[in-house]
Amino acid sequence: MGTHSPVRVGIVLFDGADELSVVGPHAVLSSWARSTSPRTDVLLLSRDGEPVRSDAGLDLVPTAPAGELEHLHVLIHPGGSGARRLTRDPQYLGWLRRVRARTPVLVALGTGSLPLAAAGLLVGRAVTVHPDLAGELLSVEPTVLLDTAASTVDDGDLVTSAAGGHAVDLALHLVERLDSAQACVRVRRQLHFEPTEEPPRHG
Repeated sequence: MGTHSPVRVGIVLFDGADELSVVGPHAVLSSWARSTSPRTDVLLLSRDGEPVRSDAGLDLVPTAPAGELEHLHVLIHPGGSGARRLTRDPQYLGWLRRVRARTPVLVALGTGSLPLAAAGLLVGRAVTVHPDLAGELLSVEPTVLLDTAASTVDDGDLVTSAAGGHAVDLALHLVERLDSAQACVRVRRQLHFEPTEEPPRHG
């Protein structure tokens, strides 16, 4: 995608979101955003613009109006217990399909893949989830090309991570993809983070 025009990354907030899936990518991408030109925006957004409460009871507050979800380059969907509830919310799934149609890159962490699957957005796609989640995902979308051995799978306009514990590695991969390997190394050093995982697999 490059940085010739401003890049807008949105992280979706919802009740029961996994805080690692939110805070990890936000920390990495915000560090990257501070050193990019032109400006890069990293936004926390909820569907209705209201604060939410995470799985662990943290209050998460949107940093931009809900309408900004219509104008993103990358949409990150966290996991968490609330993601399972969203699979049974037809209005949310319809909204997710509409936002996806306008967003070039979709990212999901852990159980965040479940509402994407329920919305019909993972048909025939290469994805990863934690092995314990594999059966659940396949029951929602049997056509996914599942690789439970990979921590991250990059399938072009869809990037998935097996669990929230891989959130920092996933976000560093996004920095490299959106910018460069040099930018990824710079951000990693700023955060004093040493990668512990194999490179993402490509679908």
